[in-house]
Amino acid sequence: MEDTAAVETPVTVSTFDVSRHPDTARLVLSSPKPPGVREEFVGVVRKAFRPRASGGGGGGGEGRTPPARWGWVLTALQTVFPVLQWGRTYNLKLFRSDVMAGLTLASLGIPQSIGYANLAKLDPQYDTSVVPPLIYAVMGTSREIAIGPVAVVSLLLSSMISKIVDPAVDPVTYRALVFTVTFLAGVFQVSFGLFRLGFLVDFLSHAAIVGFMAGAAIVIGLQQLKGLLGLSHFTNSTDVVSVIKAVCSALRDPWHPGNFLIGCSFLIFILATRFIGRRYKKLFWLSAISPLLSVILSTAAVFATRADKHGVKIIQRVHAGLNPSSASQLRLSGPYTVDCAKTAIICAIIALTEAIAVGRSFASIRGYKLDGNKEMIAMGCSNVAGSLSSCYVATGSFSRTAVNFSAGARSTVSNIVMSITVFIALELLMKSLYYTPIAVLASIILSALPGLIDIKEALSIWKVDKMDFLTCLGAFVGVLFGSVEIGLAAALAISFAKIIIQSIRPQVEVLGRLQGTNIFCSVRQYPVACRIPNVVNIDTSGISALEEIHKELASLSIQMAIAGPGWQAIQKMKLAGVVDQVGGDWIFLTVGEAVEACPFPQGVHPNTSEPAMEPMASEPSVPKGTAFADLLLQGPEPPSLWNDLTGMFRKAFRWRGADKRFTLSVYAMSVLQGIFPILDWWKTYNLKFFQSDLMAGLTLASLSIPQSIGYATLAKLDPQYGLYTSVVPPLVYAVTGSSREIAIGPVAIVSLLLSSMIQKIVDPSVDPAFYRKMVFTVTFLTGVFQFAFGLFRLGFLVDFLSHAAIVGFMGGAAIVIGLQQLKGLLGLSHFTNRTDVVSVSKAVWVSVHETWHPENVFIGCSFFMFILAMRFIGRKYKKLFWVSAIAPVLSVALSTLFVYATRADKHGVKIIQKVNSGINASSVEQIDLKGGYAAECAKIALVCAVIALTEAVAVGRSFSAINGYRLDGNKEMVAMGFMNIAGSLSSCYVATGSFSRTAVNFAAGCKTTVSNIIMAATVMVALELLTKLLYYTPVSILASIILSALPGLINVQEVCFLWKVDKMDFLTCMGSFLGVLFGSVEIGLSVALVVSFAKIIIQSIRAQVEILGRLQGTEIFCNVKQYPLVHETPTVLTVRIETSFLCFVNASSVKEKIMGWVTNEREVFRSVVLDMSNVVNMDTSGLAALEELHKEMVCLGIQMAIARPGWQVIHKMKQARLVDGVGAGWFFLTVGEAVEACLGNKAGNALECC
Repeated sequence: MEDTAAVETPVTVSTFDVSRHPDTARLVLSSPKPPGVREEFVGVVRKAFRPRASGGGGGGGEGRTPPARWGWVLTALQTVFPVLQWGRTYNLKLFRSDVMAGLTLASLGIPQSIGYANLAKLDPQYDTSVVPPLIYAVMGTSREIAIGPVAVVSLLLSSMISKIVDPAVDPVTYRALVFTVTFLAGVFQVSFGLFRLGFLVDFLSHAAIVGFMAGAAIVIGLQQLKGLLGLSHFTNSTDVVSVIKAVCSALRDPWHPGNFLIGCSFLIFILATRFIGRRYKKLFWLSAISPLLSVILSTAAVFATRADKHGVKIIQRVHAGLNPSSASQLRLSGPYTVDCAKTAIICAIIALTEAIAVGRSFASIRGYKLDGNKEMIAMGCSNVAGSLSSCYVATGSFSRTAVNFSAGARSTVSNIVMSITVFIALELLMKSLYYTPIAVLASIILSALPGLIDIKEALSIWKVDKMDFLTCLGAFVGVLFGSVEIGLAAALAISFAKIIIQSIRPQVEVLGRLQGTNIFCSVRQYPVACRIPNVVNIDTSGISALEEIHKELASLSIQMAIAGPGWQAIQKMKLAGVVDQVGGDWIFLTVGEAVEACPFPQGVHPNTSEPAMEPMASEPSVPKGTAFADLLLQGPEPPSLWNDLTGMFRKAFRWRGADKRFTLSVYAMSVLQGIFPILDWWKTYNLKFFQSDLMAGLTLASLSIPQSIGYATLAKLDPQYGLYTSVVPPLVYAVTGSSREIAIGPVAIVSLLLSSMIQKIVDPSVDPAFYRKMVFTVTFLTGVFQFAFGLFRLGFLVDFLSHAAIVGFMGGAAIVIGLQQLKGLLGLSHFTNRTDVVSVSKAVWVSVHETWHPENVFIGCSFFMFILAMRFIGRKYKKLFWVSAIAPVLSVALSTLFVYATRADKHGVKIIQKVNSGINASSVEQIDLKGGYAAECAKIALVCAVIALTEAVAVGRSFSAINGYRLDGNKEMVAMGFMNIAGSLSSCYVATGSFSRTAVNFAAGCKTTVSNIIMAATVMVALELLTKLLYYTPVSILASIILSALPGLINVQEVCFLWKVDKMDFLTCMGSFLGVLFGSVEIGLSVALVVSFAKIIIQSIRAQVEILGRLQGTEIFCNVKQYPLVHETPTVLTVRIETSFLCFVNASSVKEKIMGWVTNEREVFRSVVLDMSNVVNMDTSGLAALEELHKEMVCLGIQMAIARPGWQVIHKMKQARLVDGVGAGWFFLTVGEAVEACLGNKAGNALECC
């Protein structure tokens, strides 16, 4: 009674004490509901518009007095215009530094801007170095960043807008589109900052940027060959092949080496002064003014020698004066708007990526935090204003920012000084640029390119993360040999593919206990960890997967325990009923508790000494005096992605030659038994089993014959092809399949898929022979795909269609199939080939206004009600299950007799007419793998293969779990592939496992796959003897049989369950449902895949960072929101990163969230502990974010410690030298150790900013 009362009592601080009541499972099950997606989204928007108290980084909240009305206005103004905040402390000394920095900056900015305008295919005066820097000076938060045009964005604009309009043919329209793109880029940037959508900028990973910048630098360099060689004709293409061809072609014409001489001379001069400036820090200004000196000296030389008369290309006329207005030139409506928007969003992201990276780099050096969202707003406003004043996209330039920093800039006033200087130059000096040689502008651009090619970083990426290197290489090669857009697309595709691969490669590790502790670790990462006898600890996720695992373990009499479920996980497990299935007593807060509760063999317990350790005597133990941090840092190298991938193939073809008992003959027999499971179980087969299989097979045939005829009609094939598909595939599966219950044959969904997709290639009513040819080709390729999936263990490809997507797809397809049956049910002669509900409804509406015969409806509906009634009786009275099984064949027999007796076919009742008799004919010659439609057939086959396997494996696993045995998914795929290949050679179309027939087979008492052989033999007899009797079978009866099978495909209860448990899964379900219903089968599948993958990306973006606290009296650290009882440790911020993959899409948001807590004015932290236990892997962007986080913390005098890093994570940290940066002494095996070390650290505030 006391225990019961304790469970029912609400958990509060006053009633719960861990030290007196160690059952922490109650905490897990009684945690509050976690915030949903909607709450998080509303929180982001609220945060964007929340008023903050002036003065600092952290922001209002509890314990602060709301600002007064005018105080709120001032705070808002200071947020938008940071100059109002720091302007009050600005003095003459700071102004002198900014004047010198601004003048130095202008000396570099003027010639660079002219060169970049040339790269953007604009006249020199469109240099973008006046208005954008002025706007940024009052709105930006970076003190060092220098605003202006940059090479990469200039190339992006010219390469993408040139595809819309040629600047040489129509320069006015070209400029108008440039200003329109600049305006839209500014709008996008403001939106990103205002609604805190900065994660969109992170879609380009660090590796992608490295590769893209390097490729763009080479492309820009090749483009400068036109100016450097003084060529008149050149290509507009940016790929290296086109440029080299253009250069070779141009060199055959007369050209003037004077251009080359001038360009190379001043390129060497600029590089030499840069070398001097880097070697002698006090002479930094020399490299800054060298481009301007080059312009002045080259212009004077050309003017003095009149070299322009001897072939040297010069700028000629440059318009003087302040920026004219370009507001009237913006084209926000018209034929180019969409193209401009696409170009603008790319330019906006690239510009922001460069600017924020530059700003954060220098902010870290100066020891202050840069607000990324404010920077986006400032950049956006700068570009919006610039677009209205004849400027193109501006951003932060690394080379000019470095000069600005070296020149001693103290605030954004240096941008104002530079802007004024450029303005004066526009007014007074433009005419003197008439004789400036174009070759010098090319040399100035070329001199800036080496900084964009970071070979050292590329090598580091190769060393740390091969997948990131592939992203880098993809972007580089795409830009170099394709175009800027192809390079970006390749980088994005590989980056997102990397996230998908990480999601489909879930790490499941066996855990062991470190001897003498209660710490559980991966036995592969820590070989000294000892496995607990009779207990295996795994860590995995997925509600459906957990339910299947529990069922399979229960069938094997194995108890499953769940330890340490996350906040979202436990909530969904409660809603899904998993907690009730497993049992509330088997949910634990820690792995240690779970292991303690698990049953052990007599005399063996993890805490006993000698008896327990005997089974593990051969296992290595922790050496005396070894610190846990040493175990962490000295672990073996983890398996790479390549090893994981090749491991699948090695496992598929493994030869266990080391085992002496495993001889060649044994190996051959095991291979044969693997391919033909019948060789394994036939030895124990007996007469009793055969009697059960015979009854099940005959019952199955009575259902299959009418269903197969109906599904053939749905597939737009003659009736006999449905019967053929119920002969050969079941026979092949009977000897190769491992499921005892599954019944093979045609199914409604696959029949619809085939007809709807193949009829887009050929109309079956116009050319039925060619249509059949395509069907058999698709069936053959479907079998090949299925066989390959199983052979190479690629079963995860089937999982690309999530459970929610399948539920929605099946529901939509069921309705579409039902609508298609209206043709037969109403006896219509003309009908649409389209499958969407609108087209079908229109076709029905048009047809019913013509002459039609209600007799078809009467026959169809009568027998439809009869089949449903028989099904109801069969379900209510289990012993009469055979009634529902034979109802379809009875319907066919009775309706055929009725039509024959009354000659109803003479009165408008549509009948099947001729059905060819005889067993399957060969269709080998009809398979066309070389024709013009081979690619289309392959696409259809891949879709059919995945859908068919999804249904078959799901059906097989459901019934195997009931009968208590495990189904091998890969073997099933091989069997399905075999049977469809064989079927395609014998006039069959795609077959798979049918749920309705499998249920009948199971209820009829089948024991093995012999029931499929009996069914196939029965159908074969029917093909030989009974097909002539089907002449008078009404078409409406086939429609009613198909309609009667559809309710099982629409699972309304499961849809409600999805809405209750996971709104994102519900969205996936509804997307596929509506896509099939109002679009097509392909659209429904595409929507399902897109939404499923988008969910993975969104989950990656929404990386949760949770603050941890200690559960009183224990060493357990939990989420303070999930477990309100826990206590935070004073002066130590303990956080856990809740994402399996710390990567480019979430690394910045994780860093920003942690820094937001660290800089909060309400609390002072001396140490930060990062619990990395949930991070399975990370890329170079994640490593870069941790490095930046560590630098910023060092600047704030805060010590960072890292606890429980995973195997891949610690390996990459060592490769990237992050371990050296943080310090090997600040890596810990447990959070408790890390917190204790931080509390004992007295020198936290003595850290110096590097």
